[in-house]
Amino acid sequence: LAARFDGAADTHTVQMGRRRDIADAAFLAPFIERARAALGTAAYATAGAAGRELSYGDAITSMHDWLQGL
Repeated sequence: LAARFDGAADTHTVQMGRRRDIADAAFLAPFIERARAALGTAAYATAGAAGRELSYGDAITSMHDWLQGL
């Protein structure tokens, strides 16, 4: 999910004409690297690509559903 949500965030941030905040990117970097190490580079890339394919609404719904399950 981390890779999928990261991919979705990358795509939708650009589509909205924005850039990720430098401080946010720095905060997230160790978590992203930990997910990439756990999954392996290829699986992380595959999950990230799947996230980039999500519509904005589907990405938000997916994140909401995940948060509700915590």
